[in-house]
Amino acid sequence: MLLISKEPAHHHWSDQYPGVLDAHFRGQRAARTHAKPARSIHFGRWFQRRRRGSIATGIGPIAHGNDIGGSVRIPALFNGVVGLRVSLGRIPSYNPSQQVARPIGAQLMAVQGPLTRSVRDARLALNVMARGDPCDTGWADVPLEGPPLPRLIRVALVPQNPGNFTHPAQAEAVRQAGRHLATAGYAVEEVTPPDLNEIIETWHRICSTDVLGALAPRVEEFGDADTRTSMRLWLELYPPTDIQGILAAFAQRDLLLWRWLAFTQRYPLVVMPTMGDLAPPHNLDTTKEGQVRVADSIRVSLISPLLGVPALAVAGRQPWASAAGGADPGAALPRRSVPGCRRGRRSSGGRCHADRSCAVSPAETRTRTGHRCRGSELARVGERTE
Repeated sequence: MLLISKEPAHHHWSDQYPGVLDAHFRGQRAARTHAKPARSIHFGRWFQRRRRGSIATGIGPIAHGNDIGGSVRIPALFNGVVGLRVSLGRIPSYNPSQQVARPIGAQLMAVQGPLTRSVRDARLALNVMARGDPCDTGWADVPLEGPPLPRLIRVALVPQNPGNFTHPAQAEAVRQAGRHLATAGYAVEEVTPPDLNEIIETWHRICSTDVLGALAPRVEEFGDADTRTSMRLWLELYPPTDIQGILAAFAQRDLLLWRWLAFTQRYPLVVMPTMGDLAPPHNLDTTKEGQVRVADSIRVSLISPLLGVPALAVAGRQPWASAAGGADPGAALPRRSVPGCRRGRRSSGGRCHADRSCAVSPAETRTRTGHRCRGSELARVGERTE
């Protein structure tokens, strides 16, 4: 599920606050780094996927990722864990080792976030990662908890990957999440937010021109053969625009965000798939036909980065222990993070904890190969709480 707040509000946070989560992060320091090998640009995102896998297998409880188009949420989906892409400005981005300026598109869309085995653990990590940095230029000093939303809370279900193929398992996962929410007392409707295709196309115009334009020469210099092939194919599908085109895209982003915020006044909760398709075969993006499939499948993951709003990919039920303490039999959503969640409330669609969390059981469907597809996202827009 994906949790998005309407507030468009990466640094070595664990080194700045070494004592806060020390018990939970022993043995994890080698996994935390801002330097990615060139191979990680390839769709397989080898390095980031390895860290997500360490969370899924229990090597460590919390990992640090970054996201400009799904790099936290999609690996979380593939590994059955929770991936939080925070709102723009929520976590400081100051990096003292950085020697060159980031592209404007990266400044507006790239954020850091935790990957965990439960949303309770994601909240624990977020409380530390969101602490301020006096050297950061974009950090927003706003509280993690905002006022509750007025009842009745409306939920917009978006079962389809906008403008392209959606695997039936992904669509059913979204609808199952909607049934859980309806049981919990939400007003659930299948309704599409405005301008989704335009949001996605604007992401491509900005990233292909600004972000990937700066990254492509480094890929050619340092990337392996598959990574270079993947980058070339991507830029063939979405070629860079000119200066007027990129300026128009930045201006259009502001208008699209206005319209999104207007929509979320009525529907503060939006549920959509993390990806349109199931996990792709390795190296699918090294052929033109495969790159088309990959690009089409991740369209839905580009919405929150373009708008600068957060997104939480929530996995299916897992019998894991939580780093926050106690067993975690389901995907736990923080109390007051999902509006209408109350301590002690029980229904067939959810289970309440004695602490500050309340679990809403996400859908678990099976693919045609028999493997679980844990892939709906719960998109939350409308209050300051991630």
